[in-house]
Amino acid sequence: MAKAAKKTASRLDPAPRPIDGAIPYFNVKNKDPDRFYIWVNKAAQDFGLEHYLYLGYEIERYREGGPCPAMRVLDTENGAVIESRGNVLVSISKEAHDEITQNGTDGVSGQKAADDMERRLLDRRKHEKDSMRGINPRLRNGEDAFSVEFEKGAYASIPVGEQDG
Repeated sequence: MAKAAKKTASRLDPAPRPIDGAIPYFNVKNKDPDRFYIWVNKAAQDFGLEHYLYLGYEIERYREGGPCPAMRVLDTENGAVIESRGNVLVSISKEAHDEITQNGTDGVSGQKAADDMERRLLDRRKHEKDSMRGINPRLRNGEDAFSVEFEKGAYASIPVGEQDG
């Protein structure tokens, strides 16, 4: 006799929800599609509000139809700085943001420089992989592209007691 197919209960997952509860305070509604927005902590010593203003970001203020937090404070007047939980909302044009991302704030340290360095380090025609990234880098034919051998069979000798010195 054929066995009946085993029935299992279908999976019932809860609806996704913020894990820290802060997301509604930092979601921005009514964004201008041509601008990049970021929240900056007012108390930050490095990369604080002055840093972003120096880069060309502008402080966002409440205005009719303008950007605002999803959980907007009710008594905010037009012209007031947009703040939430010790952070200030700033924005910059997407073109300027892309320029900073590609070339860095100093013009030579962005993603373009990182991509250029990687092209110099790895010869993609040989299917090389950076031995410090990923697990078990191998050549196309399956051989190890990088390996380390030790004479005594240990990577390191770590002293754990008086007898180890």
